[in-house]
Amino acid sequence: MTLYQLVLILGAVYIILSLGMFFMMRKANYKRAWFSFIPVLNVYKMVSMNYDYFKRDELTSGKVSPMNYFENRRYASVFISLAYFVSVMAISVIEEVINPTDLTIERDPATNPIEFMFTGVTDVYAFLAIGAITFFMFRMFVNVKTEDPMNPIIIAIFIVASVFSYGLTIVMLMYYIGLNPQYKYKINFVDQ
Repeated sequence: MTLYQLVLILGAVYIILSLGMFFMMRKANYKRAWFSFIPVLNVYKMVSMNYDYFKRDELTSGKVSPMNYFENRRYASVFISLAYFVSVMAISVIEEVINPTDLTIERDPATNPIEFMFTGVTDVYAFLAIGAITFFMFRMFVNVKTEDPMNPIIIAIFIVASVFSYGLTIVMLMYYIGLNPQYKYKINFVDQ
């Protein structure tokens, strides 16, 4: 496989992944649904949906004006997204210091328990964080007729299955919710 073919395949996979997120953002009436195609900004939008999950009552009850709600959501989403990326980088640096990979030094596989324990910590942390973010993101979509959110057990099964499918099940769920007229976003507003 040439480098050109690899880049072409990875680009196609990235577009397929981003389209699922795009359909969900569009269904939620987010103005900047195209953020789903930009690597860091797509996490920012996912965190925004989590903010809606936890703070929507402030908006719907009238405790906070829509302008303040969107401003607070923007600041919280930026802070949480930055905290996520900084923590992933910090963990990966610590992991590399404790157990260098083949990219940084030639050596045998981990032989002692501490080195072995720190193999893949960054991957596990990133998966758990994104798994939690996607769980609450999916919970923001409700059935049009019954107003019930998607079953949390089903969402958890899709997230756990994504470990074995390299994230494909989460993407399938994004397409399902984003394209299925049976679901709508829990808050009926136009994003600012």
